[in-house]
Amino acid sequence: MCKHYQLRLIARAAQHLGHVVLFGLIIALTLGSARADSGRQSAASIRAAVHAYLVTQLRKDHDKFTVTVGDLDPRLQLPRCQTALSAFATGTQRLIGATTVGIRCNGAKPWTLYVSARTSVFEKVLVTAYSLRRNHVLTAADIRLERRDLATLPRAVLEQPKQAIGQVLRRSLDGGQTLSFDFLSPPRLVRRGQRVTLMAMAGGVEVRMGGKALNDGAKGDVIRVRNTSSKRIVQGTVVAAGRVQVR
Repeated sequence: MCKHYQLRLIARAAQHLGHVVLFGLIIALTLGSARADSGRQSAASIRAAVHAYLVTQLRKDHDKFTVTVGDLDPRLQLPRCQTALSAFATGTQRLIGATTVGIRCNGAKPWTLYVSARTSVFEKVLVTAYSLRRNHVLTAADIRLERRDLATLPRAVLEQPKQAIGQVLRRSLDGGQTLSFDFLSPPRLVRRGQRVTLMAMAGGVEVRMGGKALNDGAKGDVIRVRNTSSKRIVQGTVVAAGRVQVR
């Protein structure tokens, strides 16, 4: 065998041996990294626990929602928990919109972590069917139900037509605008200057007399009324249209 051919065989063998060594090093490093990670709690397991907790809680009252769990700091290194992770709500904040969930390990090496998340909950709420002016008394034709993300709406949003029908708008609203208690006020049953009936109990007998309202009033409001006969000014509670109960 010529010397040149022998050198080629030696070079090929060395190259093959180099690949084998390199592959062995890669395997060793991978296994070493896996062994190192095996003692740490993975970010995926923590995020999964947060996601499962939020889904469980939201499913109690809602059927359409999405959950997005925030990323964890890649530098975070927590001991692997030997027991199931425990999730809990933080404070009194609601779980709709931006929220924070606590994750606790109750194992031999306990730790607690707080993870940010965001949820969107889609429910049917009341919206205006078209533009409406201030002081308008709402009817069934003025409103409709639309599915909206509660995370983007105020907490006082209305979800039942009976909550709005008969109420008076405090401000003008555009069509398709969500309705909340902040936009509504009960209808006035008594107007200032209006003649009303004063009702009082005397010895177990109801006594009625005429009066003149000195204030506007909705049901339950306390207003001032001038007694038509005695000219005295008394205070009473509006109980119905044109009727004021006094003590």
